[in-house]
Amino acid sequence: MIRTYGKKLACGLLAAAMVVVAGCQSVGGVDINQPVVNNFKVVSSEASMNVAVELIPPASATPEQKAVLDKLKNIAITFNSKKEDAQHASYDGFLTTARGKISFNIYTSGEQTVIKIEGASKPIVLNVGKTLLSSVMNGSQTSSITQSVLDMISAPLMQKSADLLPLFAGYITAHVETNPKNISITPVTETVHGESLSLNKLHTEISGTEAGQMLQKLMTSIVADEKGMKELLGSLYDVLAPEILKNKESLNPLVAIVISNKETAVNFLYGMVQEYAVSFAEKTTASIKSSEMFTDQMYVKSDFYLDRGLLARKSAVEVLLPAPASNTKVISAIKIMASGESWNQNKPVKADAYTLTGDSLKLGGSEGGKFLNPSKLLSIFDKQSTAYLTFREDLQLTRKRLAMKMGQDAGQDPGESGKPFIQNGFTLVPVRYVVEQLDAEVKWDGVKREVTVKDELTGNSIVFTIGSKTALLNGKAVTLDTEAIINSGGSTYVPVRFITEQGLGGTISWNNATRTVTIARD
Repeated sequence: MIRTYGKKLACGLLAAAMVVVAGCQSVGGVDINQPVVNNFKVVSSEASMNVAVELIPPASATPEQKAVLDKLKNIAITFNSKKEDAQHASYDGFLTTARGKISFNIYTSGEQTVIKIEGASKPIVLNVGKTLLSSVMNGSQTSSITQSVLDMISAPLMQKSADLLPLFAGYITAHVETNPKNISITPVTETVHGESLSLNKLHTEISGTEAGQMLQKLMTSIVADEKGMKELLGSLYDVLAPEILKNKESLNPLVAIVISNKETAVNFLYGMVQEYAVSFAEKTTASIKSSEMFTDQMYVKSDFYLDRGLLARKSAVEVLLPAPASNTKVISAIKIMASGESWNQNKPVKADAYTLTGDSLKLGGSEGGKFLNPSKLLSIFDKQSTAYLTFREDLQLTRKRLAMKMGQDAGQDPGESGKPFIQNGFTLVPVRYVVEQLDAEVKWDGVKREVTVKDELTGNSIVFTIGSKTALLNGKAVTLDTEAIINSGGSTYVPVRFITEQGLGGTISWNNATRTVTIARD
């Protein structure tokens, strides 16, 4: 429930953020576009931030549903940050839930970000540049040369982010055609980190309906602006190409040809970016039109306090996102409130450095084939820690429900469909499909004709031998109901009850009317 709603929530937040951050036309003699660009030019700073999330239950919620929401009803993240420069920053704070506080520390150096969470046996490491690019291009079809370019520019993108972010911000703000209907500027006196300052309060209120309309206009304008996009890509080339060409001899020959000529590179990048932009705009428009979030019930209220240099020194934002009709039985809405302040902007600041030693959990697809494998993540936590209990029991990160229906070709399909079949009175399921759906790993040894399953969540290791009724569970021999087999489609099938209950710690249910076997794991 939480994970499903989270995906829709993320889309709503992203859309709202794009509109709010995009900037507006001049208000009260103040160029509102400029603060957006200026804040991306802040090289160093210190800041504090508090983000509170409230899940609002519907009046019809059952006692059981209310009990689940009570654990997550009020979540808050409080942290302090030190940005030393574009390459180095540190963050330390707490995640607070009904269970208590979970401390964390984050240190970013270049592309690498190291995250330490209370209760974890080792730090988490991710490559920010590659992760962001992978997220942006997720689901799009990329050629080998395009993928080579993406891999190649991730490091320079992070290194030159201080130069590039103002370019992107300026490009986006240039495409905002109108201001929100409710916007104003008022002179105020506010305290920032103990210092009394004369500031201009920029107040904005926008409904979901208005936000959706503004976002659609923004996307349409960007897609239609070939000249502006090529100018942006030209500026991008000027910043990145010198860094990339320092190692020209190590480049893919085709990539080297493209990068060596600015016009060729810009045209190539434009084709790639435009294809993605058109697809993204179409999906965004369709999502907004069909969304139950972008209504008058949704709103974003924000106050940004600007100094004389049009830098935001203090902020307060409140967002209300109504739940889609499919979720209103458990959540009616979610409210997010964020506030913060910033000081020592563009002054000497030293981040709290962290030197990575020993083992770590790497995110981003290098382990487990996914950016975030919940089972791998939870495996590094003490099972009695607040973090483990919050992630597994409250946020239900590992909760899975897998329904597999038998078909006429059950036992004859390649296994990718997940169709089970019955042999000798016992139900068999495709091992790779089931194991990977439950975030575990499976490996095939063609010489030994063995399938090895490793599950980080339970800590279990299982070895099946094709044609044998004996399997190894954590090194100990176990007798199966029936042997593991390879079907005519070339997929390995194993007894469902053993792999689910003993191997992966799940449960099984059977619906005879629909001939469906359901695997559940929390």
